[in-house]
Amino acid sequence: MKLVKKILAIYFLLFGIPFSAVMILEILNPKTPAQEKENDLAALTIPKKRNYD
Repeated sequence: MKLVKKILAIYFLLFGIPFSAVMILEILNPKTPAQEKENDLAALTIPKKRNYD
């Protein structure tokens, strides 16, 4: 179980940190269109569960 946790942690760090860095750099870039900034911000956040009742 510890090995699985370590492998998953490494996997998420290898993909999560570079992905987050790229999104943050695009958000901070003044040449990025507003719609792309909004999409990048949405990609970084965990969506809230929606109630469709």
